[in-house]
Amino acid sequence: MDSQQNHSMNSEAKNLRRPSTKFWDVLRKHLAVFSEHYRQPVSELSVIAYAEDLADLTAEQLNAACTEARRTSEFMPVSATIRAAHEKGRKKNENIYLGPPLLEYTEKLTAEEREEAIKECEKFTSAFRKHVDRR
Repeated sequence: MDSQQNHSMNSEAKNLRRPSTKFWDVLRKHLAVFSEHYRQPVSELSVIAYAEDLADLTAEQLNAACTEARRTSEFMPVSATIRAAHEKGRKKNENIYLGPPLLEYTEKLTAEEREEAIKECEKFTSAFRKHVDRR
């Protein structure tokens, strides 16, 4: 093997994310459930394949994807089935706002009230800046 191929393989190995302990716990749990539920044994090589194929998912994503795959699959989910379940969930959640709760105002401001509030804010900001600049 020449040095360029070796370098390429080394950089690929570095780019693979090493699964966390939590990831392994989630994967083991779901593979045990799959094995029992679908009555199919899971070999050590299968575990390695699942881990490699799904290593880019977080433990939380893996848990959600495995659960969805089990709920929707008639046969024991393979890595591709789990990835498809993850993509389905990701697309479904694209439009969900995950930030802090948004404020809900019970009253609506009129345009005049809004302009007055902006003027008050500008006065406060100006006074605050003068105070800070003195220091």
